[in-house]
Amino acid sequence: MAFPCKPDRLIRTLPIAGNASRMTLLSCSVQGTVFAVSYADLADPAQLDAALTQFRAAAVNNVQGRDVRMHSMKIAGLQTPDSVIRLEMSGHRVDGTGIRQYVAAFGKGARAYQATVIGKDPTQESVDTFFSGLRFPS
Repeated sequence: MAFPCKPDRLIRTLPIAGNASRMTLLSCSVQGTVFAVSYADLADPAQLDAALTQFRAAAVNNVQGRDVRMHSMKIAGLQTPDSVIRLEMSGHRVDGTGIRQYVAAFGKGARAYQATVIGKDPTQESVDTFFSGLRFPS
């Protein structure tokens, strides 16, 4: 994955798919737009669908998302690339500032991932470049 800036790393334990899971967040900001990838190791690969559903719901709820659009997306190196769903939505920050958010939730094995671009008005080029940089080794 290629970030447009040097990401900071934050690790914390969160309830994911009914279990306490260690989640790592890598994020950085360029001109008010945040680029982030988070991932969590699940206790059981069978929890992956529940975790991805939880990630998507949290992404929408965190910004009180509206006008949510879903698109399928391919990520190189995933065995089931059709399972990747990218969300686009309008919403707002806690202070009421309007934002656009783009989120892709996907998984590999027992690891759940979420990639996010969020900002007042991210350029489509920056969004597309960030998401096209997501890949796994073959």
